[in-house]
Amino acid sequence: MKLSWIGVDCGSADHPMNTSIRYKKPEIAKEYREKTGLDPEE
Repeated sequence: MKLSWIGVDCGSADHPMNTSIRYKKPEIAKEYREKTGLDPEE
C-alpha cells in the first residue's frame, strides 16, 4: 500500500469568531459582542 501525505500552513477562511481566538482573546469577543450585538458562541 502506498501512502501519500500533504501538509499545508495557511490562514483560516473562517470568521475569526469561529476560531479559538474567541477563547484565547476574550476581549476581542467582548468587542465583537458590543459592536454587533451578536453572541460569538452562536
